[in-house]
Amino acid sequence: MPIRASLLTVVVVLLTVPAAAEKTVVEHGEAARYAKHLAGRKTASGELHDSGALTAASRTLPLGSTATVTNKRTGKSVDVRINDRGPFGSKKRIIDLSPAAASKLGMGPRTGTANVKVEARPSAQPTAALRKEIEARGVEHDTPKKKQAPKKAPAKKKPKKKTA
Repeated sequence: MPIRASLLTVVVVLLTVPAAAEKTVVEHGEAARYAKHLAGRKTASGELHDSGALTAASRTLPLGSTATVTNKRTGKSVDVRINDRGPFGSKKRIIDLSPAAASKLGMGPRTGTANVKVEARPSAQPTAALRKEIEARGVEHDTPKKKQAPKKAPAKKKPKKKTA
């Protein structure tokens, strides 16, 4: 009987100790919908782009990793698999979504872009190597904002030379 009581105590203690916080990669920025003409083309991962699959392109997340994308305006979320590189062009854009993923976020065919939060958690990754890579990157960061030129101080007037 004492063994059962000790085991019960250990289980209760383990259940009440808070789990360590997961180091999550978080990005904030703009998402865009893949163009229709990309359907069937080869992605960076080597697979063909499938408009009906929940996939995305990211410049920073590893190929094969999974991420949760949340539309900040609607609050809708979708889990996507990163299978391509991009977006290219605008620095504000942090992720390109397949039409199926964009639709789940409430982005219609004419909407084009949305303000989103992208989260990649180690525990959501399909392989140990990806879990380790996401854990190592686990830092929250915002996308780079447009740099403004520093304000110039007004030019100082040179003192006039006195002439004798």
